[in-house]
Amino acid sequence: MYREFERAAGAPGTIFAHSFAYNTEWDRVSPIAWTLVCFSVSAGIACWRRSLDRDKPGHRNFEESTVMLHYQGIVMLALCATAPASAATWADALFQEHDKDFTVVPRGPTLVHHFRLTNNMSQPIRISDVRVSCGCVSARALENTVAPGQSTAILAEMDTRRFSGAKKVFIFVQFDQPQWEEVRLSVQANSRQDLLVGPESFSFGRITRGSTPLSSVTVSFMGNNSWKINNVDGATGYVQASMKELQRGADEVKYRVTATIRGDAPAGNWFSEVWVRTDNPSAPRIRIPVTVEVEPAPAATSKTASYGALPAGEGQSHKADKRP
Repeated sequence: MYREFERAAGAPGTIFAHSFAYNTEWDRVSPIAWTLVCFSVSAGIACWRRSLDRDKPGHRNFEESTVMLHYQGIVMLALCATAPASAATWADALFQEHDKDFTVVPRGPTLVHHFRLTNNMSQPIRISDVRVSCGCVSARALENTVAPGQSTAILAEMDTRRFSGAKKVFIFVQFDQPQWEEVRLSVQANSRQDLLVGPESFSFGRITRGSTPLSSVTVSFMGNNSWKINNVDGATGYVQASMKELQRGADEVKYRVTATIRGDAPAGNWFSEVWVRTDNPSAPRIRIPVTVEVEPAPAATSKTASYGALPAGEGQSHKADKRP
C-alpha cells in the first residue's frame, strides 16, 4: 500500500486545510439548539399574525409587532450561526482527517484516498461496517481490528465515470468495540469532460534512492483556447514539477507537465500529487496523482542514514505536506 510523503526537511510548503460553509454538519447540531430555533420561528409567526389584527382592541400595534418580529428573526439567525455541533467522539479522534477534496479532475479515472486512523486508546478497536452514500464511491477498512498503538486506513475509491460536475459523497465508518460509534468521512471532486490528462497519473514505478527520474503527462483543455496554466508544484518538496505549453488551437490547449522525484526521497511506497494552477475560475486547481516505490541504495546504509531516512517500521506513518 502506498503512503503519503513526509514533509522534506527544508522543503517548501505548508499543510493544506480547507473548509466550506456547506460542510456544516447540520444533522449533528444539538437538539436543544434546534428546539430554540423552532420556538423562535413560532414566536415570530405569532407576532406577524398579531400585526394583521393590529386594529383590534387588545392587540399590539403594527410597529410593536414588527419590532418583535425582527427581534425573533435575529435570535433565530444567531442560534443557527452559533449552535454548536456535538463534541467530537473518541472515534472521531482516531482519524488524522475527515474530508478529502480531489478538486477538479478529468472525467474517467478512479480517485483513491486513504483515511488513516491510529488506535490511541488502551484497548483494541474494531470496525464493524463501512457504508457510502453513493454508488460512485467504494470504501473498506484495510484492517477491521486494530490493537492499541497500531494504525490502519479506510480506503476510498471514487469513480469519476459515474458522475459529472461537482460531487460530494459521505462514508460512514461504524465501530462496535470498545463501544458503538460512527464516524462520517467525505470525499468530493469536480469531474469535467472538457479536461483530459494522459496518462492519468505520474507513475514512477520502482526507483533506487538517490536517482532523480522524470515522468510526464499531457494536460488538454477542450472547447476553449483561453485556458492558461499559471504554475505547477508538488504537494511535497520531494516532488518537483514544471510545465511547457505544447499547443494552442482554435478549441484546444495542450501542456506537458513533468514531475521529478528528488534524490533524497526516503525509501518506501509513496503517493502524493502535483497541483496544476490555472487562470480559469471554474477550475483553479487540478490534481494529478503521483505514485513511486523508492528502494534503498545498494550497500549505502550509512549514506542513507545521513539523508535522514526513517528507521525501519516507521514507513507506514508517512504523510505529505499539502500546499494551499
